[in-house]
Amino acid sequence: MPDSPRDPLLRNSMLAEYEEVFGPCEVTWGLRRKHIPLDIHLFGPDPKTGIQTLVTTGMAAKPMTVPKECVNPDPWHYGELALQLPKNWRLDDEALQDKRHSWPFNALADAAEYPHRNDTWIWWGHTIGETPLHPSTKLSSTLILPAPPEFECLSPVKLLDGREVHVMFLAFLYPAEREYKVKHGLEALEEKFIEAGIAPRDLTLFNPKRHIALKPRRWPF
Repeated sequence: MPDSPRDPLLRNSMLAEYEEVFGPCEVTWGLRRKHIPLDIHLFGPDPKTGIQTLVTTGMAAKPMTVPKECVNPDPWHYGELALQLPKNWRLDDEALQDKRHSWPFNALADAAEYPHRNDTWIWWGHTIGETPLHPSTKLSSTLILPAPPEFECLSPVKLLDGREVHVMFLAFLYPAEREYKVKHGLEALEEKFIEAGIAPRDLTLFNPKRHIALKPRRWPF
């Protein structure tokens, strides 16, 4: 696959930061995307937890379009995205040709391109999409969250050219959760997560079958 022009300062700086946090990079996929030169890097599995981490570089090759009404918008123009998956989730090249395994990977790539494709921005609490992500799950929306506390060093990463790159994490919502967030706000939805016993780590660690916040735990969806 021919490589589109990359931003070497961004790529090298972010990879160095990622390796400090997640360990050695196992593989990098260079993707053809219309609006940004996007790479997705795989780290892990972590020797203690088995967690695998996918992280982007390329989203911050261009500034996002932050609304003018935002107070002091300068720090919010640049972002990259991360997605954490359990050790049993296949990410080999063969699996990524199968939508049963590749849809979280594709959701990450789509989310990274989303602000540039739509001349907008994404930030903590924003949601993307309203339709099922794959027939194997009832999850239907991508939720953007801040980095968990153990990874706060990644937000922001300050580049030599002055860019401040915030690494945000992906989670996924069910339709009822998204609707509740739109109607009542993110803080109200967070309260529902707490009431349902869903910890922040239950959101940022990918689980296509997690229980829903708006129904009792015994319900499968």
